Amino acid sequence: MKIDKILWGSDGSSDSEHALKVAEIVARKFKSKITGVSVIPEYYSVVNVFPAAEKAKFKDWIDLNLIEKKKESMDKLKRELSKKGIEYEYEILKGIPSKALRTHAEKDGADLIVLGRGRVPEQTILGGTALKVLRTSKIPVLTVRGDEVKTGIKRILVPVELSHGMSKSFDYALDLARELGSEVHVLNVVEIGYHKFPIELSEQMRGFAHRELIDTVGKSRIGGTIDVHTVTAPNGWRGIVDFAVKNKTDMIVMMSYGGGKFKKEFIGSVSEKVIQESPCPVITLTP
Repeated sequence: MKIDKILWGSDGSSDSEHALKVAEIVARKFKSKITGVSVIPEYYSVVNVFPAAEKAKFKDWIDLNLIEKKKESMDKLKRELSKKGIEYEYEILKGIPSKALRTHAEKDGADLIVLGRGRVPEQTILGGTALKVLRTSKIPVLTVRGDEVKTGIKRILVPVELSHGMSKSFDYALDLARELGSEVHVLNVVEIGYHKFPIELSEQMRGFAHRELIDTVGKSRIGGTIDVHTVTAPNGWRGIVDFAVKNKTDMIVMMSYGGGKFKKEFIGSVSEKVIQESPCPVITLTP
């Protein structure tokens, strides 16, 4: 596994700043280069009705107040990361943020995109830029919220759906864990809805699923740094998030969409909800 190049989306938010801290953890272990990308939205179409002189003033204001200040902060960050032994470059682009980030990541050959989730704390929605990148990126995307960053990544959780077998998220997590010195916890959630099954029945369902999970993972692979878990929950995302909270998970690695025929520009409802509610950073991979 290689993570030689990390693209970090910088938008000045606290989520974005915390995302950089996670990018640093990964960069130190993989000796990765981080490229900070800040995108200035293309405002000029909004002012097409302005006279030429007013358009020029607007452009000058953008250049002075946004671009130059952003360059100053990026140069300062470059010096700080250099002292930590991390190679850092930056690009300041103009355009639609999600499209510019994705295009630059693909053009630059990035191995991982790191973004702040960008959601308003009291709302249960992802920021528009993060969601659009997640929907369209072919490159693994790591999303981070501001209140969740730790100094290390000791426990990695991999949710799996038994009906689809072990996805590439499992192998990705194993490779990541080897480099980071982490434990891998594989989780299957038995969805029981809000039916009030007798405890004996729900436990029997969980037991059958757990034995199947052990067979799917492979008994020879269990032990050491890999543990398997099966829980019952009203739905998949709730089971994953509750498990992550209870077991103090440091990172979740999962597929962006788990079932059926993959649709372009689509992220599964379970994945999206986990990303929204997760207490820790989440890496999503496309099928």
